[in-house]
Amino acid sequence: MSLSKIASLAFALALTTSLRAAEADADAHRVEVRLIEHQIEMPKEIAAGKTAFVITNGGQKEHSFAIEGSGVNEKLRGTLDGGESKTLQVDLKPGKYRVYCPVGEHAMRGMERNLVVK
Repeated sequence: MSLSKIASLAFALALTTSLRAAEADADAHRVEVRLIEHQIEMPKEIAAGKTAFVITNGGQKEHSFAIEGSGVNEKLRGTLDGGESKTLQVDLKPGKYRVYCPVGEHAMRGMERNLVVK
């Protein structure tokens, strides 16, 4: 197989994976998340169940999104450049969660917060 065919297949696979990452189940509750330098903008409290976090990087630097707590330890695949959006779907049980940006020292600089799921 030629190098150009391999590159084309790799691009097609990456595009398909990216498109799937943007999709969420129709019955998932959508939660808008905006990441900017030193801040995560999102609700402080949400309902339990299947949740699609629609994450947008509204900042200039690259960011990402992670959630931990109540048996959940999930993070967005890769990072988001400024203006880019991706979706992370998680099934959440009632409890307290920590959401943060796992890029470098972003969490230490304020890109973390608590989330209550009821």
